[in-house]
Amino acid sequence: MATDFETRGTDLWPDADFEIRMAGDGLTLEGYAAVFDKPSLPMPGPRGPFTETLRSGAMTKTLAENPDVTLRYQHNLLSIPLGRTKAGTLELSADSHGLHVRNALPDNEIGRPIRDAVKRGDISGMSFSFRPVSRAGEKWNADYTQRDLLDIQIGREVSVVDFPAYPDTSVMVRHLADVADLPADELAEALALLRTEDARLTVEQRNLIYAAVAAKSDEPFVGPRLARARERLAALAS
Repeated sequence: MATDFETRGTDLWPDADFEIRMAGDGLTLEGYAAVFDKPSLPMPGPRGPFTETLRSGAMTKTLAENPDVTLRYQHNLLSIPLGRTKAGTLELSADSHGLHVRNALPDNEIGRPIRDAVKRGDISGMSFSFRPVSRAGEKWNADYTQRDLLDIQIGREVSVVDFPAYPDTSVMVRHLADVADLPADELAEALALLRTEDARLTVEQRNLIYAAVAAKSDEPFVGPRLARARERLAALAS
């Protein structure tokens, strides 16, 4: 069973007639974060490009368990949530089309910019995270060029996004975590935080990224503090 979550965005299904809109009250956001029974665009995988199809019953079990999920902007887990299923402000449901998201945005300085951006079309995509619940939750064809998702667990957040996350991101993070023997979820969170404007990594997150870089370097990675110390010692020796 996979231990890390993968991320998919609506840009994987460009012909699926997605739409994010504001409902009649002006503060309720509605849209689809995923579509059922339609092959995705090709995406990079550890064994080469593959397409993916989210089957219509794949979310039935996870939604029935009433997961505690938040709505975010650009996957920013450090910001105040825009909605939450536990609070009743975010509703997730599966219909014949896909994963439907309905969220009551807060009427404040956090919610209003999102509302205005959706109305203007500046925000037009959604993204969600998931993982197969077991080996039986996913099915690959013989040459690993097609994957069917049959039973998945939804992650702890869905997001409205300017540009939906590139589909190779989660695949590459998972591969890097495997190579470096690191926890994939924590590495993904550290890298996502690093992309935010006011990123402040913890020591643990910094060390995770250092370890990931070291695993892909021809030479052992030397942190900046140790590198400066070595430079000072070399200067003294000369």
